[in-house]
Amino acid sequence: DRVRAEAVAAKLAEIQEFDRVRAEAKEEMKAQMKSNMRAMRDARHAYFEKLAAAEEKAHEEMMERRRGWMEVARVREEQLAELEAKRIETLREFGRAERARMAEDEERAAQYDETQWAKDLRQWGIDDRERKQKQEEERMESIAKQKQASKETAKEYQEKLKQIIEAKEEEAKQRRREERELIAAYEAARVERAESAKAALKAEREAVKQRAQEIEERLAERLANHSFVP
Repeated sequence: DRVRAEAVAAKLAEIQEFDRVRAEAKEEMKAQMKSNMRAMRDARHAYFEKLAAAEEKAHEEMMERRRGWMEVARVREEQLAELEAKRIETLREFGRAERARMAEDEERAAQYDETQWAKDLRQWGIDDRERKQKQEEERMESIAKQKQASKETAKEYQEKLKQIIEAKEEEAKQRRREERELIAAYEAARVERAESAKAALKAEREAVKQRAQEIEERLAERLANHSFVP
């Protein structure tokens, strides 16, 4: 009876040890899983915070550059308006000079005798028509050149502004593409870490099962070697 009691006590102690080891293994697995999930959550939060900060900074830089473009456009419009005002003032000065010249011609004509005045008047009319025609042609040519220069300048500015905007849009597209690639890489790494954690957990479970099976086999072997029948 004493030997049988000792054997039973030994078996009970092994069973209790097995239960204790299995409980410790479960607690270790739970703690490891909680630690892995906490690390993944912290890394994800840190990544998205960094991504949001980068997006906000890029937006601020884009707005600052856009304000710079608008300022350049405003200065250019002011310059064009100033050129137009100068052109109008030039035309006015030309009109005043023309009226003054006509007044001088009338004053000189009043001093001639009728015959000479008639001859000079005819000649003056011919010369005046030719001069006016030539001046009108020169004036129209000058206006056409000014308009063409203004159009070319405005067209050049529009083309440069268009190139700048296209370059900035391409830069923004490239940045969004890089962000998508970064997110995809992060997701792939996250999946890989999750798979690795699953594999480690599975391996730990298999190890615990193996240990439990070994303990059960040893218990069965010891029970088989002892008889409880008095």
